[in-house]
Amino acid sequence: MEIKRERLGMDMRYVIIGNSAAGLSAAAAVAETDPDGTITILSAEREKAYTRTMLAHYLAGEVGLEKMYCREADNLAELGVKVRTGIRVERIAAGEKKLLLSDGSELAYDRLLLATGSLPIVPPVPGIEKKGIHTLWTLNDARAVAEAVSKARAAVVVGAGFIGIQAAVALRAADLRVTVVEKLDGVLPAQLDRGAASLVEKALGQAGISVETGVEVTEFTGAERVKGVVTTKGQMDCDLVVVAVGVRPDLRLVEDTGIAVRDGILVDRRMRTSVRDIYAAGDVVEAFDLALGKETLNAIWPSAVAQGRCAGQNMAGRGEEYRGDVGFNSMEVYGLQIATLGVSRPRAGSYEKIVLEEGEGFYRQVVLQDGILKGAIMVGDIQGAGILETLIRKEVDVSGCLELLGDKPLQFGKLLMFAPEIKATLLAAS
Repeated sequence: MEIKRERLGMDMRYVIIGNSAAGLSAAAAVAETDPDGTITILSAEREKAYTRTMLAHYLAGEVGLEKMYCREADNLAELGVKVRTGIRVERIAAGEKKLLLSDGSELAYDRLLLATGSLPIVPPVPGIEKKGIHTLWTLNDARAVAEAVSKARAAVVVGAGFIGIQAAVALRAADLRVTVVEKLDGVLPAQLDRGAASLVEKALGQAGISVETGVEVTEFTGAERVKGVVTTKGQMDCDLVVVAVGVRPDLRLVEDTGIAVRDGILVDRRMRTSVRDIYAAGDVVEAFDLALGKETLNAIWPSAVAQGRCAGQNMAGRGEEYRGDVGFNSMEVYGLQIATLGVSRPRAGSYEKIVLEEGEGFYRQVVLQDGILKGAIMVGDIQGAGILETLIRKEVDVSGCLELLGDKPLQFGKLLMFAPEIKATLLAAS
């Protein structure tokens, strides 16, 4: 496909704000599509690009710093992509197509990508500003927590999502007394129902991690440094707190730009915002979700990579469309494997939740809508999670083969052999 250029006879200037999954993927796509363009990545962090999903493993000492850094960044350097770290964008002057930077300089662009990601939510709890209270969202956060661990005896993790659980495991590995406090009814509340969550809570308890659900933090005590946590059920002493109650899109730069937002930046299927020549991708956007059938926030690494690639191709003149993704999260907690796909915990609507198998260390649930698979929870044995993801992507009616979906392990060949309706749907969709 021919690349359309605005600045005839001159190289296009591509600027990407954000140096993580979406930004790196977009830069690679631009370089492939328009090798004559100039590409600049801006990052407020001083670090090289790193894998944020590995922060808890770094904190636990399971991976070193070199393993954290993204190899894609080295490839981009070979392609001539310029990365400027420690530079914060203060304002987007969309009408003039330029950025005002923290060092006082300006940077012009022809096409701009916002890949600013998310920010950790810090709840307005009295005492939240005390020393010893940390988030775990950046490499600097992980370093600060690691330093605090060496002087701590007891830790409280506020929030039992993926980051909170990983942080608790890492802190327990440092031989701290660890308590996880979650205001909802179970761990991983956005992904798991009670049946699945109880298995994870049991695994945590057996490792010496206390879990208190249905509990809200009302105050952090201590003078300058945290000494305890007050909850709706009582008080506990601690000298280290990790706050992991969730994240929100970083929308600070879109103010006064005219860019349309809801919970995140609104984009079309080509990742274009409502302002000409400005694109967005990754955690900061509301993009199409295949399982939900609508635009939503989907802050996971693979989706950011796919969105970034689509945005980069379109910035460089190709007419690619983002077809959507299926939310897919997985982790392991003390040997217990967990995977959630699509709509794993439906809140309302015409969904049907079916528990296929439940037992010691094993749980499998599927979510259907008019017989079509929309989501799943797998605990204990997640082999075949990719099969379920394919069935969700292809919008397959699985109502006639639910017993097969409960198999341990789940086998694609068996599904094709004994569920001809699945085979026919997959062949027709391929």
